[in-house]
Amino acid sequence: MLIFVLLLIIVTELLLLWKRNHIFLLEALAIWMVAAVVNQNLLGIVSMNLKLIELTPQIQMFWANALNRVVVIPLLIVILIDVISTVRTRFNKIIIVLSGIILLSFGDYMVAWVGMIKLIQWNFGFSFVIWFICVGVALMISRWFQFSFKKEGYIQ
Repeated sequence: MLIFVLLLIIVTELLLLWKRNHIFLLEALAIWMVAAVVNQNLLGIVSMNLKLIELTPQIQMFWANALNRVVVIPLLIVILIDVISTVRTRFNKIIIVLSGIILLSFGDYMVAWVGMIKLIQWNFGFSFVIWFICVGVALMISRWFQFSFKKEGYIQ
């Protein structure tokens, strides 16, 4: 499982390096860090306090889940924000955000299917809300960076 997660990390990083980036490196790093922190905190609240998710006791699965939460998911959110920054119309941005949130929500169920976590009294709405919060915070940070870069004259 750890090898699968490492391959997923390599593929997503190559995807990020291969495509033309429309966001600045500083913005991507800030979104990455905030997405990782928000994701880890929400997972901690849901797993420890609400007992809706059980983490696996197997050490390899635990580290695979940690790499997934700290590296893969924030990288996917950065790629989502980069794709959103290329789209011009508001309708297309909403469609891309909703489809990205739905894909991230299905990712939770894929992680549960693989055996990294066990979902207890969990439904799709919980996943959707958590990813909506995480992507919403990332979008606010991206907007703040775009505003700051325009104010300083780095972009038009």
